Amino acid sequence: MRPARHGLILSLALGLGCLSAAGSAQQQDVAVGSKGELFAVRVGTYGDLFPTAPAAANGHAPGDRVLALDILRPGNSPQRLLVPNWDAPGAPSSASVLVERSTGAVFVVWRAEIDLKPVLYLTSFDGANWSQRIQVLGNPWAAKGAPQIAVTHNTYRDVRANGSPITRNRTIIHMVWAEQDTTSYEAFYRPFIIEDGSYLGWVSAIRLKDLDPSPPVTSAAVSPALAMAPSIQPGRDQRTVVVTFASPESGRVISMEIDALPEELRHSADQARGSMVDIGRKISLSQGTRGFFAAQVRSTVISAAIAFHYQVAQSLADQVASFVAASSTADLATLADQTRDFLLNMGANFAERGLKLEAAQGDPGSSTAPAPSAAQIIEMQPVLDASPSTHAAQLFQFRLASSRPAPVLPATLPATAAGVQLYASRTGADILVAWPTMPDGSSVSYEESTGLGWSELRQLPLGSGIDLQRALGILAQHVRD
Repeated sequence: MRPARHGLILSLALGLGCLSAAGSAQQQDVAVGSKGELFAVRVGTYGDLFPTAPAAANGHAPGDRVLALDILRPGNSPQRLLVPNWDAPGAPSSASVLVERSTGAVFVVWRAEIDLKPVLYLTSFDGANWSQRIQVLGNPWAAKGAPQIAVTHNTYRDVRANGSPITRNRTIIHMVWAEQDTTSYEAFYRPFIIEDGSYLGWVSAIRLKDLDPSPPVTSAAVSPALAMAPSIQPGRDQRTVVVTFASPESGRVISMEIDALPEELRHSADQARGSMVDIGRKISLSQGTRGFFAAQVRSTVISAAIAFHYQVAQSLADQVASFVAASSTADLATLADQTRDFLLNMGANFAERGLKLEAAQGDPGSSTAPAPSAAQIIEMQPVLDASPSTHAAQLFQFRLASSRPAPVLPATLPATAAGVQLYASRTGADILVAWPTMPDGSSVSYEESTGLGWSELRQLPLGSGIDLQRALGILAQHVRD
């Protein structure tokens, strides 16, 4: 059994959902459940939110700032629950709520200040119990924008200690947020991994701009409001999410598809590498024996890839054997590592369902423009209590879906994230940026891009039953369709 202090009491997301940024025009302090429930998260003092509670209860005094979750079920009286954040340093200043509809799990994320330093927290409610609170770490001194969240779920086959098979259920909470550096804001990503209800630990945050190889654009500066508005949304299927963000450093709007690769792929690659080392100890790795060695490796890969269809395992094994036979590397450990990486990359291509994806949008004619389906596999080691977890590193594939020069937004937009929204198509190839028309807010202005350039400025009028939230929802669905 894993230590209880690391366990999350969760009936977590079977499927995929998205949480919008608090403190922006896309703020989600209210969400609708699958059975018509209405969930609302509130920030206020304990005395105001719970006026009939004792003067000091649940670790709170009347003047303490707390979070409350209001639940309104059809045909029932309203219910107000205290979000258990009494042991979380800092007073909450803003919060957002997400309902994962397939299970009814409610996620609450909030921002707090500790000695003027912003921190982010995450918890969830399964209808009976609250989960362990998770702190989203980052530069403790940097100003942070409100986060956005998406949830994906996958399963994989494992073996118990007694040798019997078992299916593991894994939930991944993907979080993206903007954080201020010395001159502007930049986007960060971090996943939180839960397996069979237990929190495996957090991993280091990734600075997303580092994954874009496109050359910088120097023609125009990125609007600070745009830099503060990274977004995350469902991808092409239940396994992927799409992150879209603007990079002031490169002058680009970038879209990344993030895929948590099957655990079976990592297991197969690790097993193949270990077997290569064992086989290499028994024979001398030379030019004369390399063909025999490659044949042995092929058999090992087929045996290790038992979770894959036989035809897929056979294709992987054939390509790995050809790679080993053609390699000039004489050092066994180096060759084993290179073969593992090769197998992971080939397996990731199969994880794309065999599709040949379109090239990411780059600068035409530039030798440094993104390659077709430019992707990187990053192994992330979970950490618990600032120490490495005993769990194996998790494999995430980051595929550059599009990279284009940022649009020129009105200079009158305030240097905050209020109202500026980024939306992407399911593949991340097409982008739309929207903002309330200044100064009267009578419409929503937007531009969209299906190539390198941007459309002319367009406006969606408000009124006649269409408010700001509905207008943004229409635009989000427009680009996704």
